[in-house]
Amino acid sequence: MDHHENAAFGSGYAVSVNPEVAFTIIYDDACGRLLFSIEVGDDPKTIFLNPRPSEGDRMVEVRDEATKTCVELAVERVKAYFNAQGLIVEVD
Repeated sequence: MDHHENAAFGSGYAVSVNPEVAFTIIYDDACGRLLFSIEVGDDPKTIFLNPRPSEGDRMVEVRDEATKTCVELAVERVKAYFNAQGLIVEVD
């Protein structure tokens, strides 16, 4: 499994491709595990990232500032994961 940590965003997190569900990225940090769905654009160097993650079988409900902050940071780190591979990320 491909894991990624980006020093620009600190350590203590991992981003990896979900081997069980196609077009799904796993993000793990102190806040927990989030799953993000992606689509590949017509140009294979473009990834469309859905910024609304799930926690397995349910969507994450952003009800407070702490959850909002965790999700926003996760989106930025997932974008950095793909950018480090030379891909363009569009938040969909």
